[in-house]
Amino acid sequence: MIKRLNQLFAATAKELVVCYRDPDVFIYSVVLPALIYPLLLFFGSEFLLWKSGAAANFKVKVAMVQPESKLVQECRRRLKTETFALEVQDPDPMKLLQSGQVDAVIGSTAKDELQVSLKGSSPSSDDAKQKLEDFFEKWQREQLFQKLSELQKDKKYLQVFSVDPKDISPSIASSKTSKEKGAPLGAIRMVLCTILCLACSSIAYGAMAPVVCLFTEEREKSTLPTTLLLPASRAVIVGAKLIATTIVSLSSGLANLINLVLVGLVLLAQTKMLAGIDFFVVFSETLPPFNSLVLLSLLIGLAVAVASLFATAAASARDYSQAYNLLTVPLLWASILPLLGALPVVHHLDFAAWLPIANLAYQMTDVLNRDVRTDLFVIAMIENIALIVFSIIAVKHIISSEKILSGPAS
Repeated sequence: MIKRLNQLFAATAKELVVCYRDPDVFIYSVVLPALIYPLLLFFGSEFLLWKSGAAANFKVKVAMVQPESKLVQECRRRLKTETFALEVQDPDPMKLLQSGQVDAVIGSTAKDELQVSLKGSSPSSDDAKQKLEDFFEKWQREQLFQKLSELQKDKKYLQVFSVDPKDISPSIASSKTSKEKGAPLGAIRMVLCTILCLACSSIAYGAMAPVVCLFTEEREKSTLPTTLLLPASRAVIVGAKLIATTIVSLSSGLANLINLVLVGLVLLAQTKMLAGIDFFVVFSETLPPFNSLVLLSLLIGLAVAVASLFATAAASARDYSQAYNLLTVPLLWASILPLLGALPVVHHLDFAAWLPIANLAYQMTDVLNRDVRTDLFVIAMIENIALIVFSIIAVKHIISSEKILSGPAS
């Protein structure tokens, strides 16, 4: 047993050296994760800075209806003193709103209450909504101040509207409502789910070059018979190739995962909603140690399943062209379907648990959201274990066959 493990270790080390000497493997598994994410971080940060600058200079085009209303007249007077507002006058303001020529229409209801109509969902309408909400909130504070002044109340009570969160004592700060805590936590979980699905997809791309290098290339160069003459059983040789492929693809997936998390954290830290959030505390609440181990185990299982499936296709190929043709369908399956795990609707579909490889990605997002169903988890495990066992047996049989040993057809 120890002798076989030593043989497996030596053969795996040899296959890893062969893998990383291959230019395609080195570029896709090492160079791209090391270069693409710093560039993504740079351009993402520049985009956020540009967007924040554009939002600061954004002018909200407002049209008024029912101008005879005193409330509308007061609103118009106040908006003229604001730098963000630009009034547009037209006999049919709602038509302008529908065509997108104005961002908001302000009028009054039968109960003499202000009514604000915004145009459809778009980045500009979101900015307009935020600026108008701040405007009306400021107006309400002034009205409250005036009422308290009329009642001759002590104005120090109004300090409640200008309290700096940094000045709040720890005991008061710890009494935040679950809704206040849930907003950043939900946003971070959503980002982590997307990043996790992208990492699962990158494992498939990271496994393609190694299987072609270790299986098809050996057959193309007629070096497979020499490899089979090594003092090790066929099972050890097949196992070494699969382990090497798994290590390369998993390292590519982990590199992508770590870099994406770092990029996501930097970009999230620049958003207004998550400014000042202690991400270490949020991560510890989102991913306790046990959940982290489960996620890592599922990620390793996904890498093994992908390596086994791809190895079966690559070992069956006669040359490079046939290898890439045979790997097209498994690559699309293992790279596109995991991305669907970022969509919440997928987790409500029971049949998604019957999709091998992809269901492991779905289970990871369920673990992240703490919404794991035991029955679907068991189905996913059984399916992928069966896929791995079947693939290993198929690869061992293909490599051991006379058809492979005879080399490619002339």
